[in-house]
Amino acid sequence: MKATDFYDIYGYEFTPFWQTGLFIIGISIVGTLVLAFCVGFLIRYIRHRRNRLSVLLSHEWAEIALEKLIKNLPETKEGYKLFYFTLSEIIKEYIFLRFTWQVQNKTDEELLSFLKKQNSFFDKKLLEDLKEIFGGALEVKFADAQTLKKQVEKDSILFKNFVQKTIAHDQ
Repeated sequence: MKATDFYDIYGYEFTPFWQTGLFIIGISIVGTLVLAFCVGFLIRYIRHRRNRLSVLLSHEWAEIALEKLIKNLPETKEGYKLFYFTLSEIIKEYIFLRFTWQVQNKTDEELLSFLKKQNSFFDKKLLEDLKEIFGGALEVKFADAQTLKKQVEKDSILFKNFVQKTIAHDQ
C-alpha cells in the first residue's frame, strides 16, 4: 500500500460553502437589510403620495381638473358630450371635497334641488350658474361646433367663478 492511499476506515468529509454557518449568517443579514430597505422605501412612497394628495385644496383640485379637461377637449360633438359629462363629475366631486356632501351619485337635477335646500351656502346666482352649466349638455344635441366651443368657454368661466365664490375663508 502506498502512503498516499487512504484507508477504507477513514471517511472523507466535505461541507459545501452554502451550508456553513458563516454563509447562512451572512445571507440572513443581507436578506434582512434588503427587506428593511424595501419596507422603508414602501413607507416613504406611501407618505409622499399621501402628502402630495392632501396638500391640494378642493378649489385647486377643481381648477386643475378643469384645465386638464379643456386641454384634452376634442372638437367634435362626442367630445363636447364627454366634456359636459366630465364637467358634471368634476362639479360633484368639488362639492364633495369642499362641503363633504355625498353628491357624486346624484343626477344634475337632484344636485340642483339638493343645493337649493342648502340656502346658507349658495345664493340664487350660483344656482343659476350651475343650472346653466348643466343645461349646456342639452345644447350639444342641436348646436354646431362654433356655438359649442363658445358655450364650453362660457361654462368653463361659470364653473371657475362658482369655485372662486365657494372657496372656504379658512383655506
